Amino acid sequence: MDPASADEAAHLSANNIDLTLNIIKLSTDCAKTRIQRVIGTRKDTKHKEDENMEIIKKTDNITAAEMFSMTKGNEVRKMTDAKGEILDILAYIIYKDDKGDGSEPVTVMSIKTTEGAMYATNSKTFIRNFSDILAMSESCGEEPPTRFKVGSARSNAGREYLTCDPA
Repeated sequence: MDPASADEAAHLSANNIDLTLNIIKLSTDCAKTRIQRVIGTRKDTKHKEDENMEIIKKTDNITAAEMFSMTKGNEVRKMTDAKGEILDILAYIIYKDDKGDGSEPVTVMSIKTTEGAMYATNSKTFIRNFSDILAMSESCGEEPPTRFKVGSARSNAGREYLTCDPA
């Protein structure tokens, strides 16, 4: 190997070492940031993992594992999939979800049926109807219904929306 080739190889090796050290430093910084977020010592506004959900109302008999499944799980289906069906509800949760992208939080309702199926919707009408039914039951001193019919209607503008009625 001629001296020029040896110098070039040494220079390339040094560059590779520098690149490797930079990658290790970035990985370490990323891991440190993640650990700080998990233990709550990092203060930044981009990732508020513990502040991205506000529970508005839920059934008393719901567990943390069920709440996670109903709000973040892969098994949750769109409420529109249940249109026209009568659902026997085991648990429900109404929450505000902030995706962390700076947009306004969205109110979402998720339910779990007695058969274990889970459905979610951000339909304002459906959530309002469901909440009104619960409030009316409470004001009359009655147990809230557990069977609901998922319906739909059309607005004057022709847009379809979900409705909720006791069954």
